[in-house]
Amino acid sequence: MKTIVRTITLMSLAAAFALTSCGKYEDGPGISLRSKKARLVGEWQLEELEIEGTDYTADVNRWEWEFKDDEEFRYSLQIEGFDTYAPQGEWSFSNNKEEVELTFDDGDRVDLEIKRLTNSELWFEFTETYDDGSTELWELKLESK
Repeated sequence: MKTIVRTITLMSLAAAFALTSCGKYEDGPGISLRSKKARLVGEWQLEELEIEGTDYTADVNRWEWEFKDDEEFRYSLQIEGFDTYAPQGEWSFSNNKEEVELTFDDGDRVDLEIKRLTNSELWFEFTETYDDGSTELWELKLESK
């Protein structure tokens, strides 16, 4: 009987450690049974876009993202009056899986700071730096397709 109780206790402690070691993003979730990669991989669509605190969601016709299991990504951005912008490249986790590093096919690189990552929500922010040296904070909220 002691062996069964000891085994159950050890398994419970191991499970608790595994679940709490998933890491927490600023806006959650605290616990997830799916790995961060499993939650990230898939197709996402824009729900909300803020730049420097101003809502620009209505200005975007469509912004869809896809993160693939083989660590490739692509997105398609369509804004009224402009051609569709559809870059692609490779992605990887960085900074203890709190960021996703995007390396575009043209060599540009962007770090997305993850704020929330669930099965149905992906929130992140990044700083856009322009040719004149100015910067803007972009905050995106995506939902799974």
